Amino acid sequence: MHPREAGSGGGGTGAGAGGGVLELAATTLNLLTLIRANGGDGSGVSAGGGAGGSVLIDIDQGIGAGRIEAIGGNGNGVTPAGGGGGGRVAVYSSGAAVDFQIVVDGGKNSTSGTGGAGTSMK
Repeated sequence: MHPREAGSGGGGTGAGAGGGVLELAATTLNLLTLIRANGGDGSGVSAGGGAGGSVLIDIDQGIGAGRIEAIGGNGNGVTPAGGGGGGRVAVYSSGAAVDFQIVVDGGKNSTSGTGGAGTSMK
C-alpha cells in the first residue's frame, strides 16, 4: 500500500475540504507529537465532512510514540451531511517495529451517519 491521494471534499455548501498528502522518507523519524492529514468539518447547513488524506512514511528507524492521523471531517446539519471517510496511512520501517499510533476513523454526524474507517499499515 502506497497512499498518495488527497481526500475528496464533502458535499453541499460549506462542505469540508479533503485532507492533504504527506510523503516522507528519512533515515530516522523521531515523532513525539502529531502528523495530520485530516478532512475538514462541514460548516454550512447540511454540509458533509471531507475525507481524510494520506500519509506515506518510509524510514529506517522510528523513535517516539507520536500519532499519525488521516481522520474524516465531521458533517454538519441533517441529511445528507454525513461524516467524511477516513484516509490512508502507511509506515514502512526497515528496522525495528515503530510505536506510532495511527488513527484513520471516519468523521461523525449524530443525525446523518458516520464516515467509514480508512486503512492503515505499519
